[in-house]
Amino acid sequence: MANSKQVRDTSRNRLKDLQIRRAKPDDFPLIDGGGLRLVLKGSGSKAWVYRYRFNGKDREAGLGIYPVIGVEQARRMRDRMEVQRAEGFDPLQVRQQERLQQVEVQQLAKAEAVKQALTLAVACRQYHETKIVPTAKNRKHAAQWVSTLENHVLPKLGTKSVADITKGELLEVVQAVVNATPETGRRVIQRLMVVFDELVFKEVLPTNPVAAVQRQVKAPSRAKIVKHFNSLPWAQVRSFYRDLEASDAIAAKCIQWVILTACRTGEALSVVPDELDLQRGLWVVPAEKMKAKRPHTVYLSTQAIELATRMLALGTPFLFPSRSGMQSSLSNAAMLKTLERLGYRDQTTIHGLRSTFSTWANEHNFRPDVVEVSLAHQEGDRVRKAYNHAVYVEQRLTLMQQWGDFVTTDKVDGEQAEGVHKLVKKA
Repeated sequence: MANSKQVRDTSRNRLKDLQIRRAKPDDFPLIDGGGLRLVLKGSGSKAWVYRYRFNGKDREAGLGIYPVIGVEQARRMRDRMEVQRAEGFDPLQVRQQERLQQVEVQQLAKAEAVKQALTLAVACRQYHETKIVPTAKNRKHAAQWVSTLENHVLPKLGTKSVADITKGELLEVVQAVVNATPETGRRVIQRLMVVFDELVFKEVLPTNPVAAVQRQVKAPSRAKIVKHFNSLPWAQVRSFYRDLEASDAIAAKCIQWVILTACRTGEALSVVPDELDLQRGLWVVPAEKMKAKRPHTVYLSTQAIELATRMLALGTPFLFPSRSGMQSSLSNAAMLKTLERLGYRDQTTIHGLRSTFSTWANEHNFRPDVVEVSLAHQEGDRVRKAYNHAVYVEQRLTLMQQWGDFVTTDKVDGEQAEGVHKLVKKA
């Protein structure tokens, strides 16, 4: 009788914990399928290995020691690597890139801690003491320089971290000064400009927001506050989502999908069941549907998976079908009518919900490049762009799950929901 280890078996997920615990040294390697196996090392420890072929070469990736890495977790690691291979990436190179990015994350975290500790008031006074006082013609001039900022800017923005101050906040403050006294407004802009230039030079900030603000300031005769309702403030998205949940309209469910996945309108309208792998929590949008004409993988939160499961139960060709016949896709007009019926037409567009997600993610300290990849935005560096589509798996999963938890629960901002911890552990 042929040795069972020599017979090729393409079945998957064959191993059980009890089988592993009872295995004797001669039983190894234990084959789970799909390239995943458990080997016995010289030290006596048991290690997970994923074998695969890439560009015609056999490759082997270690996944960790059993039982620290359990059977289910090892399978999920293998599944992620299979997705990377399917998208044309070598999982071992992706892992190397992720490790380099972890170092970068640590460096960014240190820089972020410095930025968060530095308020605008401290930055202005430091610049005044180190740059203005030593070079001023007299004390009066030096005192006037800082008093302009203390009287017109710092009462509103002085206690905020320089990293958290937005262009919109700066514009609001500066425009008010310009409207009241144009010459004082000019001085405020000039002094803020040099303070933020210094912060850029010291690599505390990547860019100077005052440069953009200066271009937006309007002369007093024409200045007026214009409020655009093209995207919903993220603080209001929970109540909007609850209103959508209370509606039976398919268009309302499609808008929920846009919120949970941060996808474009056209991508949501054209979702078909074959694009979804709910067991792995993936939605792979084909290249022909993407703006950049390359496939895009969306990591689904548990809320998005639950919504997709409900819609798949309809058994229609499209995940969000038109009510007329149920065989064609929903229309953009139906989504706009739902916005109008729920009273949100003047507050947001469907596409504007992507901006809502982006603002929330950036203000909750997710890495900008992780947010950009999740939005399927393009990046100039071709090599970095290619690998960014394969890496950040854990970060993107965590981002989408925390967003789903924020949108659908009443948890305090910044508190991770239980679902996030479960997904991270499983991954």
